Amino acid sequence: MNFLAHSLRFLDGDPTFAVATGIPDFLTIAEKGVRLRTVDLRPFLDSQETALQQVAAGAHQHLIDDRRFHSSACFLSTSSRLRKLFKPYVPDDGTPRASFLGHLIAELLLDAELASLFPGKMEQYYKVLGSADFTTIEQSVCRLSRKPTQRLAKMLELFCDARVMFDYADDARLFYRVEQVMRRVGFPLTDTKTGDVFAEARLIVREQAAELYAAGTVEVTS
Repeated sequence: MNFLAHSLRFLDGDPTFAVATGIPDFLTIAEKGVRLRTVDLRPFLDSQETALQQVAAGAHQHLIDDRRFHSSACFLSTSSRLRKLFKPYVPDDGTPRASFLGHLIAELLLDAELASLFPGKMEQYYKVLGSADFTTIEQSVCRLSRKPTQRLAKMLELFCDARVMFDYADDARLFYRVEQVMRRVGFPLTDTKTGDVFAEARLIVREQAAELYAAGTVEVTS
């Protein structure tokens, strides 16, 4: 699940919690080697420090939702279809490039579909994100993780200003954003024709959007 899918049902609640549902993924962008683990979050779920508790609870929700989402039959089937769709356009070099691409595009296009199904929610997400105290969130993450981060707050600020998720609705801009991610993880797209199949990928995710979203939206139970 991507940022909108994780936060959608929480956007009318505590903004720190809503933003924190994306923190595990934000950390993969901001700081190499800094991770939040369920075992480390659990002791803080009942913390009397409100911000710390909300960050822990939001991140915990993310991990639970992702565990369910990524093991669901719907996601596995959708990402497999996308992998096969994109495989002819990526190097056959023995890396999991096509599988990663199928996984990534399934999540980004799900956010695009949710933005279409729930008009105004993408804008609301960015308003909620902009209202959060990024410094406090970073300080909380430093207490929750086994390694500190000094880049999360700045990364959240840049992400908020760039409003990249609005690009997911357009095939050409989506290709640009996907290419950015693929370069960052070491799987650059060398065939520009990859972008030509985004319209077909969008249809695949659109027909499964409701089931995909349902697969990952479970309340905290453990």
